[in-house]
Amino acid sequence: YQMITRANLVLARVPDITMDDTQKAQILAEAKFLRALGYFYLVRLYGDVPLVLTPEDQAALGPRTPVATVYAQIVKDATEAEAALPAVWGSTDKGRATKGSAEAHLAEQYIWRKDWPNAATFAKKIIDSGNYGLQANYINAFLPGSQNRNEEVFAAQSSSATGAPAIDIA
Repeated sequence: YQMITRANLVLARVPDITMDDTQKAQILAEAKFLRALGYFYLVRLYGDVPLVLTPEDQAALGPRTPVATVYAQIVKDATEAEAALPAVWGSTDKGRATKGSAEAHLAEQYIWRKDWPNAATFAKKIIDSGNYGLQANYINAFLPGSQNRNEEVFAAQSSSATGAPAIDIA
């Protein structure tokens, strides 16, 4: 719930900040993507989980929410993120969520629910974007220095200074 809590704080506080509207929309979209990702991990592990959508909900410690309702929120967040995220980021912003990240997340959660038509729709969006591809030799994906290649749809960057693990959705 740490990632969800942080996403909820961003979603609650950023709208009141005076800043560039495009940048604000992208930050909010990234928070929605991360909240959707967090709930996807939780619902797959535990089934029904408390659905916490605001910082105030966090303190309430509410009851478990049915899986179908949690998935509906995942789809809502990821769809809204897809609409506002850029197709790519510049080289200094590696690891940030993109439109393709949200589409991959939508495809994956539809796969888990065996909703093949929707899974195919979002997978095709990723393929047709032209932003992703496979290495000619698959072993290259596992060699040192192979980070941030075009096979990665979302790979959160980490620092050895923090000890944070990398998140890689390929």
